[in-house]
Amino acid sequence: MSNKSQFLSLLNEYMSLARANTEELAKTKKSTDYTDNYNDKYKAEVEEKSKEKSKNQMQQYKIEYEKLFHNLLDNGISKVSKKISDRSGNFEYQLKLSNAFKLMELASGSIDSRDLKSMFEPFADDELAAKAFKGLASKIGIDPEKTIGIFHEERDQRTLKNLEDLKKNITTLLNADGPYNPFGGNSLQAREMIVLGIQSYIENKTNDDLEYSVQE
Repeated sequence: MSNKSQFLSLLNEYMSLARANTEELAKTKKSTDYTDNYNDKYKAEVEEKSKEKSKNQMQQYKIEYEKLFHNLLDNGISKVSKKISDRSGNFEYQLKLSNAFKLMELASGSIDSRDLKSMFEPFADDELAAKAFKGLASKIGIDPEKTIGIFHEERDQRTLKNLEDLKKNITTLLNADGPYNPFGGNSLQAREMIVLGIQSYIENKTNDDLEYSVQE
């Protein structure tokens, strides 16, 4: 199973548990509301115990799923960080990059946006290379935003930032004011909204390794 599939599976698992938790609270509320045998004090005690049980259960889910989510995201962060580090110290890569810049300058009079796109593709993950290509493109009279801009430029840097943002979003999800309860809370609704945003990003802007990837 890919990292992307694992992440989405964890989201679905967690939300299923959160919804079941909410339903259990609602059942307790309904049973006390419609049972004449319970006096007000007893009803309050039953509902309070139910809320406390629910809160403890969600806290346990938080501990369990925070570890699972963060392990997956941290592995992705480490992998991309290593790619960036390895690239900066790779002589062969740096030589190819240097040769590409020289070719751009030498062919500045005849190079077009399609040629530039082809030359840039091997370096599309490299933030520094993307900036350098843009600068050189402008220098030789080619609009970089209409050529290099169509690339998934700076993918690794975007991936790092987005993985860190996902960690923050997961923390927000797992700490959404405790479980939703029918006595006035709305944390399940908040969780549903957070999950929709996370799912949309994961499904539309990442590849199977959770790396930034947008089909143009």
